[in-house]
Amino acid sequence: MDNEQLKGLIESMKKFADSGEKYMSLQSTKTQGELAFMWFKGLALFSVVFFSIGMIATKMYYSFRDPHEAPMATAMASEHVRTDNFNREYVTLASTQNSVALIKFAGAITDPSADALLQKLRYAEKDPTVKAVVLDITSPGGDVVPSDIVHHEIKKMQKSGKKVVAFYDGLTASGAVYMSASADRIVATPTGIFGSIGVIMEGMEYADLMQKLGVRSTVIKSGKEKDINSPMRHVTPEDRAVNQRLVDQMYKRFVTTVSSGRHLPMKTVYGFADGSVWCPEDAKALGLIDQIGYEENAIDAAKELIKDDKASVIRITDRPSPLGLFAMKLGRLTSAFAAQLANSSPNNTMEYVWKPAL
Repeated sequence: MDNEQLKGLIESMKKFADSGEKYMSLQSTKTQGELAFMWFKGLALFSVVFFSIGMIATKMYYSFRDPHEAPMATAMASEHVRTDNFNREYVTLASTQNSVALIKFAGAITDPSADALLQKLRYAEKDPTVKAVVLDITSPGGDVVPSDIVHHEIKKMQKSGKKVVAFYDGLTASGAVYMSASADRIVATPTGIFGSIGVIMEGMEYADLMQKLGVRSTVIKSGKEKDINSPMRHVTPEDRAVNQRLVDQMYKRFVTTVSSGRHLPMKTVYGFADGSVWCPEDAKALGLIDQIGYEENAIDAAKELIKDDKASVIRITDRPSPLGLFAMKLGRLTSAFAAQLANSSPNNTMEYVWKPAL
């Protein structure tokens, strides 16, 4: 805490004390409404002071807890990676300078969730002590674009000399397989479900319903396919052909990514990439995973790849501020509501995702 922050905090506390004294001296002359207003001001001021103390204390605690924080912040300043957004929690601490970073990804792959994962990956990539990353994944997949961007980031990390081990923890399907296909080693939990290599695009149309209700959509367009996938008209053979071409192109890219990452012939991948899911034994037989095991086995695999069985193990997690905790809870609530709304009203978005209910 610097001198300016300390002075400001003392002034705020003095103001709060003065408001209390004023209340005591004017209690006999003020009306009930005025007294209530003064108490409200005092309470609001106290809340601000308390919140400020919490923020400063939290920042001071984290700045002293990890000896890597200061040099890491300097090294990453030009890379636009916020070091104060993450915790480095030591799982095991060894005498060597090398470390293996654990990063968890859970849930559907969307733009926000992928962006959060990218920030952690870049944080690990710029840390000179991190020699390998274990990416712990539990996901049914998700949108095509963020899945591809994460895959690209993992490839960049590998080019920089880092090793990447993917740990399939539970359900790991479709886009989750895509984004981790290039991992140096893939370890899968014994009771998980894996696979679902493919692309899906779905939508709904309300043309017949709207006709019964007497509602008609008027469209003025520059070309016949400009309103393709509109729920207000029937899908034409031309529409279906356009959509199928897009799906086929994204499917070919998926197969190519798996083929390249897992060192399998394209023909072999096409042979089993029909959207099916498999148990660990079958996935291993197909060449999609290297080993069946648990998180500790994935960590051992990472240490083996960097040839340092004494390396420290750190866990990179989000570090929300007190205000960020509230925002996180609210964000999860709104995201869950948005996901439910999206699932109830498909909008013809291409996805690398497993949807067993279909």
